[in-house]
Amino acid sequence: MNKRCILFLLAILVLFPFKVSAQCSTERIAELSKIAENINLSYTYEVGEEDAEFKVTVSNLTNDVYLVSNEEEITVSGINEKTIDKKFPSGTTLNFVVFSNDKNCKNEALTNKYITLPYYNIYSDYGMCKEYPEHEYCKRWYDSSKISRSDFERALADYSDKLMDDEEKVKETKEKTFLDMLEEIWNNYNIFIIIGLGLILVVVVIIIIKVIKSRKSSLL
Repeated sequence: MNKRCILFLLAILVLFPFKVSAQCSTERIAELSKIAENINLSYTYEVGEEDAEFKVTVSNLTNDVYLVSNEEEITVSGINEKTIDKKFPSGTTLNFVVFSNDKNCKNEALTNKYITLPYYNIYSDYGMCKEYPEHEYCKRWYDSSKISRSDFERALADYSDKLMDDEEKVKETKEKTFLDMLEEIWNNYNIFIIIGLGLILVVVVIIIIKVIKSRKSSLL
């Protein structure tokens, strides 16, 4: 290659420099993925007349990433912590895709974050549930959407009857156990019991005779 060609190429490079864009390295993706995995989703709630309303908070946010939920048309970005300006009904499942906000790795999908809001049991505040809070239908976080009011009342009534039956059985068992114990004592020690009762009877008769004689003596 002669000198003229070399000079021509150098001139082109000087006048029209190639634009070399920075690449999104695997190391940077690894850093961003760690940031994404560190993001947490939590919720708070308020109980209404027929359901609970939930607010979702995203924490451990940085400017390096942002979240998108296509189902709910929500985008979350910022620093540290952000509460989504929307209320969700109980039983909702939210799926967020975490994307890179880095200029060299823009819009790279990093991970998914899910949160499932518990079902609120509308029957948990009913009067019957205050009496039987341990019953499944009385738990605050229970999916009661398929349980009618009549089914609920019938289930609690059956549960109440069962508890009463169990109490009666326990009482009968205790009474039976006590009678069995007395019978066992009698079978094993009946001779001693008879002798003891006989001695007690003799002592009582002697005392009565002495009291009668003492009264007669005092009258003379």
